[in-house]
Amino acid sequence: NRAFDIKGSTVAPKNFSDVTVSSVGSEMYNAVRTLSKYSIAQGGTDGKFNPKQKLSRQHFALFMARTMEEGQGFRYLYVQK
Repeated sequence: NRAFDIKGSTVAPKNFSDVTVSSVGSEMYNAVRTLSKYSIAQGGTDGKFNPKQKLSRQHFALFMARTMEEGQGFRYLYVQK
């Protein structure tokens, strides 16, 4: 199992109208909320995250740049159950 250990400043996670536990499952719901909490993924101006939309190279680069910003303290860990 893989996990992310993110440290840094946080904001209140956004509630995206198209990301609910019943629509995407609890694991993806929690992942999206974590990305929102650390301002890595912010969703669209329409209040949606669009989880089924293909991720463009530009969006991926933006996510990585936000993740690696100084102070975010992002680390990728392997966690065994």
